[in-house]
Amino acid sequence: MPIKNIIQGSTGVLGTALASNLRSGPGYTLCPIPRDVIGDANRQSAETILLEVLEDTLQEDIGADINLFYCVGLIDPKAAPDKLTSVNASYPIWQYHRLCEWADANRDRVGRVQMATFGSAFETLPEVAKSNPYLRSKRELYEHWQGSALHDIVPWHHFQMHTLYGGHYIQWQMFSGLIAKALQDDVPFKMSDGSQIREYHHVADIAQCIINRLGRPDIAARPALLSSGRAVALRDLAEHIFAALGKSDLLQVGSLPSPVTDNYETRWSRSSDLIVARDPLTGMVDWLSDNLNLEQSK
Repeated sequence: MPIKNIIQGSTGVLGTALASNLRSGPGYTLCPIPRDVIGDANRQSAETILLEVLEDTLQEDIGADINLFYCVGLIDPKAAPDKLTSVNASYPIWQYHRLCEWADANRDRVGRVQMATFGSAFETLPEVAKSNPYLRSKRELYEHWQGSALHDIVPWHHFQMHTLYGGHYIQWQMFSGLIAKALQDDVPFKMSDGSQIREYHHVADIAQCIINRLGRPDIAARPALLSSGRAVALRDLAEHIFAALGKSDLLQVGSLPSPVTDNYETRWSRSSDLIVARDPLTGMVDWLSDNLNLEQSK
């Protein structure tokens, strides 16, 4: 049975990696969405675009399986709360229901239809998830997944991810992006005591894991918490990066207050879904060195 992969949000970190991995397989189709997805103003045009892409897909291969990847997202916690909620929660929820309606109406013409959305590992930590509008929007999407009764029509795979790095895309507002900016400009990097716990995953490893999972019809749709079991304190990560790039003199640990609410305790076990998980310390140094054209210390 032919497989058709439709990617929304193909220019970001994850969408780019998925598109790159799929080029060597069954390929993919891009499905653009209106830039402004706040409120209901663009729902009709968005539905028109989605339906056109789905119908074009069936014109090529009647009976094809379809995977829809919703890689659109806002990650800046300083963005307007209503925009975060719209892009990260209400829009993909709305789209899932439209996809279910279409798949049910076309069940004699289409094979297995699946949708993938992407959240945060922190949405599984209720107190931390309440700490900023970004995580609250991801928690809202997750809670809707839990309450959905439509998985028999369209299996909905929800991937709960840790921080991604890789490729040539630097998210400057993230911790890794702030480090990159300090290294690039050769200026001091101020941070808290760095006791917050994180996992960092190369996006190519995560993309392949996602593709593998959607390619297994024996796996029921459920949230997939993608963890490597290689958690690291932000202090240790920063110290390793600055030392490896010969910039330890720029690092100022403890010069900023620590957040009241964050993850200071939870360390996740390795997920069976994550087949490849490269070392985050080495991986982050290699990635920053390549993107910033910096030599590593011998």
